[in-house]
Amino acid sequence: MGALGAVVAVVVDSRNVYHQSGDAIGLRALPTVPGIRAALVPYGFDVAAVHVGLALARPRDRVSLARFHADNDAYRKSVITDGGDPLLGELHVKAAGRPEEKMVDCACCVRITRYVEEIAAGKSAVEGIVVLSKDIDLTPAVNYAMERKVPITVAAVDVVQHRGHPYALLSPAAYATMSGDARLTTGHEYRQLLACALFDGKAVNWTVGGSRSHPRLEHHSGIVGIPESSTALPGRGQVASLYPVDIAWEERVLGSFPALICGNAPQTQPTWSTAIVVKRSGPLAIEIDHGGGAHKRVPFMLGGVRPGDTVVVHRGADGVDRVVGQLLKGNATFDPDVVEPLRVTSPLPRGGALVAAGSGVRGLLTTNQSLVAGQRVPGIQVDLKPKGPVWAAVGTPLP
Repeated sequence: MGALGAVVAVVVDSRNVYHQSGDAIGLRALPTVPGIRAALVPYGFDVAAVHVGLALARPRDRVSLARFHADNDAYRKSVITDGGDPLLGELHVKAAGRPEEKMVDCACCVRITRYVEEIAAGKSAVEGIVVLSKDIDLTPAVNYAMERKVPITVAAVDVVQHRGHPYALLSPAAYATMSGDARLTTGHEYRQLLACALFDGKAVNWTVGGSRSHPRLEHHSGIVGIPESSTALPGRGQVASLYPVDIAWEERVLGSFPALICGNAPQTQPTWSTAIVVKRSGPLAIEIDHGGGAHKRVPFMLGGVRPGDTVVVHRGADGVDRVVGQLLKGNATFDPDVVEPLRVTSPLPRGGALVAAGSGVRGLLTTNQSLVAGQRVPGIQVDLKPKGPVWAAVGTPLP
């Protein structure tokens, strides 16, 4: 074990992480090698090597995909400069003229398999493998590692906890770190800005971007808006003063991350309300109270809120409530965005365990996993009780 934790090699599907970043923090960004190393430290991993899957245009498509090829080649060079190893696939032109990655998954699977053989034979300095992707196409390589009893962890924003593999749920703070964007630390900053803008209802100055068929509104803070269909806009690059009137979750914009819908006039019938956070009922869910003591469980990313915080909740046309973000902090008794490895001191017969943080502080870990004393499990604090902190497990035991 290294000074920071389990010594691992990381295999990254960069385009997959790029889209996960949009879901997690509202910013689609390719992960940096230093960012990957730093983001995994709180989870108990000491990163010895980073292998990044990316694609370059095949020779016959270099002209038609010149811009995409140039961007990816610049990224390839930055990976090398930062001490990483590119795993190369190919960019092909699709029928509609858009680029499509080929063979990147295969390159990642080959690199994983090589590590499995090296670790199993005792010929590697690393103890395990971390895969940064939620692409199911990498499953055969992950299964092979498990068959050979080589420690492997699949880390992503969601989904991976349901696949039967050792996993780690990456927090928005982890994606903020990987992106290298100095404006973000918790990864929830844009959600908070969206919540406040919707609540205030005041006109905001936007720069018009996107295309004529798919315009988008860009703010200097980094948040993104979408104009109402009836809104007349000035030309690309010009400024428009528009009111936040609603929220949209559109895959083509930022995946599952909310975007403001803006119009020429203030909203007269809000589609949102405020609620109080009661507790975090799971790693990716919270319970909220709209008033009257009735609690409702809704999905929400790791971190960002504590019990007692006020959040803005949007009611979609489908009748589903989705939390936009924090509006007001309650009693700030702990940091909800810090992930840390916790040592199991005593498993509990009805589930969960008593654990100790690296600082020596002891508390309760909530999880449905069967744990053994001495194991180390990544957790994130979700509450503070008179007897001590309460953490939620965000991954399986570390190697």
